[in-house]
Amino acid sequence: MDGQGHGSPVTPGFESDAQHVSRRFIGLVKAREVRLTGSAAGFVAAGANLSVLNGGCGPVLTRGRVTIRDGGLRPP
Repeated sequence: MDGQGHGSPVTPGFESDAQHVSRRFIGLVKAREVRLTGSAAGFVAAGANLSVLNGGCGPVLTRGRVTIRDGGLRPP
């Protein structure tokens, strides 16, 4: 909380603020900020932004930007 009794904005249901996955094959990634580097994920739930570099994933739920470089996402 700040000095005026207000809490910082938080996306409900996301225990982790950031998740950086490197060189892995995983089924589910859930965090506020998700970055996949050389990795594959089945499902991604990002409370804010998703970044994919040399990797890919299946279905995506995100409230922010999606950045893809030399990778891809599963079509809807």
